[in-house]
Amino acid sequence: MEMLLCSPVLTGAIVRSKLLSGLLAPVSVRVAILALATVVAFSYWSGLAGFLLHAAVFFGFLLFTFLLASAASLRAATAQGAALGAMGVLGILLIVVPIVVSIGAAGGSEQVSGPWALLSALNPLWVLQPLRHPGNLDMAGATGRCSLFVLLYGGAAAALIGWIRWRFDRIMGRI
Repeated sequence: MEMLLCSPVLTGAIVRSKLLSGLLAPVSVRVAILALATVVAFSYWSGLAGFLLHAAVFFGFLLFTFLLASAASLRAATAQGAALGAMGVLGILLIVVPIVVSIGAAGGSEQVSGPWALLSALNPLWVLQPLRHPGNLDMAGATGRCSLFVLLYGGAAAALIGWIRWRFDRIMGRI
């Protein structure tokens, strides 16, 4: 860390290179290839538009998870603490939020509107729900849900990148 503290390199460049090195590591590339094969296997029947929606949801959530784990590793004292913190947040997003929506929404989580739709859009399965029946694909519904999903998780990813930069500056004593 001393070398980074003394270097004239900007925080953004350091954080960008660290995040890209995590994304472009050989293990990460293999996971991305396996993820792409999984998306193809589970969405080939829905056509090109369905495949693109599945890929956007899958890789958008994967990117958010990567950034969440990166942010947690800067905050926690140990790797185990970072893993538990990130898993706790993911557990809330994937388990608790859908339960709250199904209990609080009037007709269940199928047809929700307003704030319940925002909460539901945090669940990747809800986003892809209109594509679950091969004979009855609702591309318009899935596209609308996917747009909301990308907006929410894209904003969260941008906020995480900003927080990582701020936290790195704070740790390095630059602010």
